[in-house]
Amino acid sequence: MYKFEILTEDKNRDKIIAEVSKFFDGFSITEQIGYWKGEQEKSLNIMIVGRYSDSRKIDRIASAIQNFNDQESVMTLVSEIHES
Repeated sequence: MYKFEILTEDKNRDKIIAEVSKFFDGFSITEQIGYWKGEQEKSLNIMIVGRYSDSRKIDRIASAIQNFNDQESVMTLVSEIHES
């Protein structure tokens, strides 16, 4: 299993939730403070646990968020996790 994280500015939260919900039944969102080019901004960390094959869905979600939030970039992270 893999943990996917999408880090983005906290704008258009309803659109973000709707976009992620198109592809995944369950996910978590954590509010954070982030910095971009020296400027502080409210940020969201969207965490999704899935299979590596979900990577394309994650890329589609990140691209959609980048477009409707009008952001220069959206960070995505992937970590392998081990179940016990």
